[in-house]
Amino acid sequence: MKIRNSILIVIFFVFFGFQPAFAAEISVGRNHGKKSISITSSKDFAVYEIGSDRGFVFRKNRKYSCSAAGKPGSVKIGDRAFSNGARIVKMRGGITVDGFYLRGDVELRHDENGDLIIREKIDIELYLLGVLRAEMGAGWPMEAYKAQAVIARTYAMKNANAHKFGICSGVHCQVYKPVESMDRVILEAVVSTKGRVVKYKGEIANTFFHACCGGSTSNVKDVWGGEHDYLVKSVCSYCRSSPHYSWSRSITSDRITSALVRMGHNVSGQTLQNVYTSKTDSSGRARMLNFNYRGRKVSVKASSFRLAIGPELLRSTKIRRITKQK
Repeated sequence: MKIRNSILIVIFFVFFGFQPAFAAEISVGRNHGKKSISITSSKDFAVYEIGSDRGFVFRKNRKYSCSAAGKPGSVKIGDRAFSNGARIVKMRGGITVDGFYLRGDVELRHDENGDLIIREKIDIELYLLGVLRAEMGAGWPMEAYKAQAVIARTYAMKNANAHKFGICSGVHCQVYKPVESMDRVILEAVVSTKGRVVKYKGEIANTFFHACCGGSTSNVKDVWGGEHDYLVKSVCSYCRSSPHYSWSRSITSDRITSALVRMGHNVSGQTLQNVYTSKTDSSGRARMLNFNYRGRKVSVKASSFRLAIGPELLRSTKIRRITKQK
C-alpha cells in the first residue's frame, strides 16, 4: 500500500479528528518462506533461548546462518541450537537480520513448514520510520508525511494482533522496511505527530489507505463485511493522473490454479477454460470471480482471490475486461 494523495487524508482528519495515544511497543512479523537467513552485527551480541536464561555471545562482523532445527519453533544460529526459538537482545545500533537493519528486540522461530519467522518488538514511533519510507518513498511535502504518520500509527494500533506474531511487514497489513539511515523529513513528520491517532466515536478507527482508488472507494461491507459508518463509498477525482489508475496483468492459468488450491478448491491438474466476473458492487468492483474448468465451475469472492494470488499482481477487483491469451 502506497499513499498517493494527501488531500483525501487531510479531509479524513477534519471529519474524525485525531487525538494523542499512549506510546506503545508493537510486534512486527516477517515470513517470506525462507528456510535460512543471515545475521550480522557491527557489535558483539547475545542470543537467548526463548523462555530461559540460556544464552550465548556471538561475535561482531561475522555472518551467521540461521535455519530451522528439529521441532516447530526451534532454530539454529551458527553451531548453536535453540529448541524454543531464539531471542536476540536489543543491541545499541541495531542488528542486520535477513538484510534488514532491526532496532528492536528480535525473536526467531520456524513454522510447521520449516519457514523462518522473524518477529521484531519495537517502539511504534521507530516502526513508523520504516513504514513511511516504504509506503511513500521520498519527495513528498511535509504535511503529506505527517498525515501518513497518523494514518499508519492508527492502522498499526488497530491491527496490532492481525497475525499470531503481531502485525505483518507486507501489503496484507502495511509495508515495513527498516533502514539504518533515517530520512530527516520522515523523522520530523513522525516526531511532530508522536502518539496521534484517528478516532471515531471514542474508538481507534480503521484507517485503510491505498495508492489509487480508481475513481472511487467501496463500502467496506462489500469488501470485508461488517458495518462502519465512516468506511463507505466515496467518489474521487484526484486519481486520474496516477500511474496506477489503469493497469493490465498477464496471469498464467497455473498461477490461478495454485491460488485456488490455496483457497481450498481441488482443481490441481485440471484445465482452466475461462474466467469472468459477476455481481459488481456500487463502485464497479467485482464481488465474485468465476473460473470454468473442464467439467467444473469454481466461484470465489473476488477480494479473497486477490489476496490469495497476491495484491501486488492483482492490484484491484475493479476489473474492466478479462481476455484469454493464446
